Order: sequence, then C-alpha cells, then structure tokens
Amino acid sequence: MSQLLVLERERDIRARLGSLPKDLKATYDDIYATIQKQEGSKPEVAIRALQWVIASSIDLRADIVLAAVCQSADDMELQQIDVSVDFILSSCQNLLVLDQANTFRLSHISVCEYLEDNHPQLILDGISLAAYICLRLLINPNNWMISAGYSMPIQYVTSTPAERIEIEEVETRYLPANHESLGLESIQLDSELRREVSNIRRAHQNPTVGPGAFLIDYARFSWPHHCHAMEDIDDHTFTALELEFLGSIEASGTAYRRWYHTLEATYLRNRFESKLYPHLDILEPVTSILPPICLFGLKKALEEVGSKVALPTSFTTERGLSLLVLAVMGGHKQMVEFLLENDADVNALQFRGSGSALATAADRGDEKIVRILLENGADVNAYLQSPIRSALAIAARRPGNEATVRVLLEHGADVNHTPMGSFYEPPLSRQ
Repeated sequence: MSQLLVLERERDIRARLGSLPKDLKATYDDIYATIQKQEGSKPEVAIRALQWVIASSIDLRADIVLAAVCQSADDMELQQIDVSVDFILSSCQNLLVLDQANTFRLSHISVCEYLEDNHPQLILDGISLAAYICLRLLINPNNWMISAGYSMPIQYVTSTPAERIEIEEVETRYLPANHESLGLESIQLDSELRREVSNIRRAHQNPTVGPGAFLIDYARFSWPHHCHAMEDIDDHTFTALELEFLGSIEASGTAYRRWYHTLEATYLRNRFESKLYPHLDILEPVTSILPPICLFGLKKALEEVGSKVALPTSFTTERGLSLLVLAVMGGHKQMVEFLLENDADVNALQFRGSGSALATAADRGDEKIVRILLENGADVNAYLQSPIRSALAIAARRPGNEATVRVLLEHGADVNHTPMGSFYEPPLSRQ
C-alpha cells in the first residue's frame, strides 16, 4: 500500500498493481532490494535508521535519529549532521514514517517481523551499534557538557555535585597529601590549579546545546537498556568498553560518575526514574560499580570483575539494598542466579524497600524470580522490616498478581501470617 501511495499518476498505479508480489515477504524483499541498490550513502543511512528505531528503548524523535545515523560504532566524537528527515524517509523506502509527534516509527509491525526473520544479522548489528555509540559518547570528556537538558542557563548558588567531583580530582593532583591537616584555606594554590578550577566552574555555568545534544541525552537515558541487550551477544571488546565506562571494583570511573551527576542535575533524572527505575539514588554510593552492574543486569561485566577478585556479594547500597535485591528490582533472572551461585544471602533483610529479595520479587509480580529464590532457600514466611511484614501480603496487595501468590502458597506461605507490629491485615483478608 505504501508503494502505491507515493505514485501520483493513475497509469503508474495500475502498472504497479500489475507487478506487486503475491505475498508480503516478497513485497518486503522487493523494497529491501531497492534500498540496497540506492546510490551513495542512502543504503547505509536506511539500515542505520531502521536499526536505531528497532533497537531503541523509547520512541525516537527526529533530532535523535538525524544525529544517530551519522555516527558509526567507532566514533568517539559527535559527527556532523549532514542528512535531513526527507533524506532518511526516502532512503528507507517507506519502511519508516514520521508521525505527528515528530518521532520515527516503523510503517507497520510486520516490518520488524520481516527483518527479524529474514535479516537477523541486521537486528544484531543494530543492537551492537546503538550500545557502542552510547558508551563511546559518554566516555568522551568532550561530550560531558553537551546536553539538551539545559534548555536555559542554570544559575548555581553552590557547586553542583558534578562540578565538585571534578574540582576534587584536580585538587588531588595538585595539593600536598597533608592538605587536610594544614587546612585548605591556608594553602596558596598555584596558578595552574586555579586555572583548571576556573575552567571547570565556567564549563558548568555554560552547558552546550547544539547538534547532537539530543543523541547524547538519549545515551545518558538509555545506555543501561542497550548494554543489557548486549548480554545475548558474545563480544569481549564491548565488555571491556563497559568497564572502561563504569570503572573497576576498587573505584568507579570518572565517566560513570559524570553520567550520574549530570543525570542528577538535569531534566533527564525525572525521565530516567519514571521510565526505568524508582529512584536514581539507589545507585549510591556512586563510587562503586556494583549497584549499576546488578540493577541493569550487566552479568558479563560482573563475571569479568569476578574473574580477577572475589565478589563482595554482601555489599549494600547507601539505602541499605543488597546486590541481590538490585538484580531483582531490575528483573534480571540471570543476574539473580549468578549472585546466588556466588553466595549472595538469599534471606538478607533490608530496612528499605520491600524488606527482602523475595518480597521485592513478590511485589514486582515476578513469578520466575520468586521461584528461583524459593528454590535457593528463601524463607517464605520471613519477618520483614517493612510496614507489610510478609512476602505473601506484599504479593496479595497487587492486582493481577495471582500467579505469584500461588507460587508462594505452594511453598508454604502462611495465609494467616500477621507478625507483631504489622499495619496490615493477614493476606487472606485481601482476597
């Protein structure tokens, strides 16, 4: 149908009707072949645009796609945007459309089905392309102050967290080891240090908005999604790139900390929290790479870290959440299994959140993870340090959670279990 819509003369429409393939696959084969036969860079632009739209975690605005199709997986710097919306649409031969919200989308769900069935490598290459581009843009210090999130200049009354961490790193290089005992104010900083600190403060007062800013903000928002998608692809180079961004077990990297503090200071924080995770600060302390690895399900990165040092599976975040609870919150079954294999305490109680790994899984209605935890010794009737004191009561309060409730009952959950101090009735009263 889309091929007919671009034709204006009746004779052209009749001619095309007479030559249309008999089935949908043949139609898409014809369109795909046409894409590949185009002159110049149109085939490459079309493939990249399709890959980004399919791999993306959100609907992609035109300004993101325009920048994305100009980037290759090896680019650290933002490339010049030298394509237009019309160029992309014509390159894709109507497999992509631009809707009224100014977002690119597939013209029909069958486009994705066709590419998955007939060009699976295109899909895999798109997953890899998006992940590499996101991390390389975030690792490059030249991109750290580029953000569409600063639609208006921000007037800082005091230093922002991102500004403070940069200044602290500069001071560490210049100040004597005993500067704290001497008193920072009593030290005459040399001219080079003063110049670097001044440049940092000037940069934070004048964030850059320009071509490519929306792509960098997309990378800040969506790198966890794209990195997790790489878990199904065997790519040791990418795992090394992940750890270059995140840092080491001893300390998180500058690029990761900068990502965190930039997200903390811009409008992206609200989008990140509302779309993906409950609160950004569950990743604190930001000096550790373990919270993001477990919350985002980056099992290959954790395996790489664990191949060199013993994993501290008893680690807890500043909010008192265990690594196992973070993996459960992210819904990452393989990460949960890996942590349990490495002696994570399945019954460790939390003073925040739902109260335990099992209760967190029950709250999410994640039947598969609930089963895994129970099969690994989770106490189904554990007394929780939360207002709702049992996993069964937590599961029962969620509409549509019948399957999870059933699993808990099969493993001996007490329907009359109302521990001392509970603010809620027994689970049975909720049915």
